[in-house]
Amino acid sequence: MLRPRYKLAGIQVVLSLCLLTGALTAIAETAPAAVNESAAQESNAITITRDELFETARAFVRAGEDAKGFALFEFLADRGDAESQNNLGWMYDEGRGVEKSVENANRYYKMAADQGLDKAQYNLAMNYDFVLKDYPKAMEYYQLAAAQGHAKAINNIGDMYENARGVEQDYARAMEYYQDSLDKGYDYALTSIGYMYENGLGVEPDLAKAVEYYRLAADNGVENGVNHLNRLIEEGKIVKEYRIVQDSSQPDE
Repeated sequence: MLRPRYKLAGIQVVLSLCLLTGALTAIAETAPAAVNESAAQESNAITITRDELFETARAFVRAGEDAKGFALFEFLADRGDAESQNNLGWMYDEGRGVEKSVENANRYYKMAADQGLDKAQYNLAMNYDFVLKDYPKAMEYYQLAAAQGHAKAINNIGDMYENARGVEQDYARAMEYYQDSLDKGYDYALTSIGYMYENGLGVEPDLAKAVEYYRLAADNGVENGVNHLNRLIEEGKIVKEYRIVQDSSQPDE
């Protein structure tokens, strides 16, 4: 797929090869607003691809130059670039280079979501779910992302069924979504499944199996898996080696 090229004036943007990201990095000498199409009319204009401009914006944000990164993402977003629209949504969500604004974040997420970008659909759903508490909208966008195989969205649909957020509580369906999410490589789903087994939600309670899932999550770097194991240790249900503590009140068999 061909990517568009944009012309920028050499006076306004000095380009240099930089090892920061292994990509072309721009060092702005004037205000970010200087990046504009009118620069293409100048005789000293140089040409830069969309991907180079996008990576330049990312490099600025990684380096803490949020205002410059925002300006470049905005330049691309205004020209319909879905990835840049999603990134602007994230910057509004986090207050990176701009004042925090859920409204503006969702506006940009929706632009990208309407173009079919699954990560934007997921991000929009997260704001509807946990910030605005608009559960039907959250489910709508989770499902759009899930239809494209977005594992985190699939896990969160399971969480909505487990906790009856906007839907009738259904542990069996929750477990199906958690397993699907895990099958698609989302290790956090291990803790979701573990919790279901620990508490007997839609399945027979099985602490040994719960610990197995929590430990797998912890071994894969999922902090929530570590938290669950530490909680069970504090509650006296397992020892530090993650063996289940036997109830001495029960007769030996």
